[in-house]
Amino acid sequence: MGAIGWPTTAIEADELSVPAMLNGIRAGRTFIDLTASRDKMLDFEADAQGASARMGGTLHIPGHIPGGTVISLRIHTVATEGSVVHLLLDGEDTNTPLPLEGVDSTVKTTVTPSAGRHYLRVEVRDHAGVSELISSPQYINFPEE
Repeated sequence: MGAIGWPTTAIEADELSVPAMLNGIRAGRTFIDLTASRDKMLDFEADAQGASARMGGTLHIPGHIPGGTVISLRIHTVATEGSVVHLLLDGEDTNTPLPLEGVDSTVKTTVTPSAGRHYLRVEVRDHAGVSELISSPQYINFPEE
């Protein structure tokens, strides 16, 4: 029987230990590398109205603005040259794919969700549309646990 793939979960941890890796997982500082490349990296952060959060965190947007709040995003990748970024809001693609140029690439974009709770996720896909990297979600206006 053949293998169907080699996905890898990458974890940001302070050190190489089980407690540190579990803390990284609990904080949502993870992404899935569907290519098992060992050199790809994905991270993103969002800012809105003075609040900010990284991948895996919760962005708390103060107040309610009719029509929604503009959220600015910075998406950072490594070893994804020639691929494209797709930003998903509540599981739906939000924009035209953003091309990634260079080995170490940062792209910026915005999204304007309506008031309420949402989640953002980033996918990096190759030129054929095949998923390479999938981020952990970032939550918007969810209560802290």
